[in-house]
Amino acid sequence: MMHLKSVPIIKVPFVNPTQKMKRFNYVFDLIHTQEDFENWMWTDESMVQLGGNSGWITVEDVHDKERFEMTKKHPVKVQVWGGITMDGHGPLCFLDQAETLGTEQDHAPCHTARTTLKQLADWGVPVSPWAPSSPDLNPI
Repeated sequence: MMHLKSVPIIKVPFVNPTQKMKRFNYVFDLIHTQEDFENWMWTDESMVQLGGNSGWITVEDVHDKERFEMTKKHPVKVQVWGGITMDGHGPLCFLDQAETLGTEQDHAPCHTARTTLKQLADWGVPVSPWAPSSPDLNPI
């Protein structure tokens, strides 16, 4: 008898050969220029759904009532933003759903939009290079 287990699918970004080479060159350049990360801040944001359970539970009986969870059609969501430096982490920032926050670091399309890049330039925020399709390079 086969002993199969149910496991969640792990999604990873598709990286084509050109992007692979750009990723390699990006990291190679950082290593060989001995980039000083003391002046870098790594950031990320995430939308969090309140009151929900996106995980798995273990039950002895598949009909156990704990397995069923009431859901709402429009659950409350909160956007959370945070950052880390070599000196440690900053505070988590909770944003209203109407607020938006763009960071350049992982080159997500919303972070590289012309309006976002212009605002960063207006504020004097330097834009660092980033390898394409590489959210996995962000340590946060």
